[in-house]
Amino acid sequence: MLITILRPSIGSLVLSFTLTGWASYARLIRGDILRTRKLEYIDGARSLGANDWRIISKHVVPNSIASLLTQSILDLGTIPLSIAALSFIGIGLPVGYTDWGQIMNFARSWLDGPYWYVTVFPAAFIILFSLGWNLFGDAVRDAFDPRTR
Repeated sequence: MLITILRPSIGSLVLSFTLTGWASYARLIRGDILRTRKLEYIDGARSLGANDWRIISKHVVPNSIASLLTQSILDLGTIPLSIAALSFIGIGLPVGYTDWGQIMNFARSWLDGPYWYVTVFPAAFIILFSLGWNLFGDAVRDAFDPRTR
């Protein structure tokens, strides 16, 4: 709805995805900070005399940021797919920008003819792009997860 009100452009896509997506990141980091704050090593650092800023910077933030980083990397694979879907139905990027959704939309009329590759290759790249970012996000989650160390 925001994109149709603001007219399709790169700026309206970025603004609408930012306005609709920030709450999930805020909820995720809030939950991680509340969970980390209750752990025993935080109480241990406090009992050893560490002040609040040291506990926040050395213990809470490094142990809470991993899930935020993982979620943002996983979103790097889904946001371009959402933009491609919006462009496929005609409310994404304006005509003239190179976009997988527009390529698929323009190639719909060639599905029946001998030009099958016009839709298969963009679809394969969309799938591989999303798969690549999801695998990278899983690897980052495994690398930053303190429970696996």
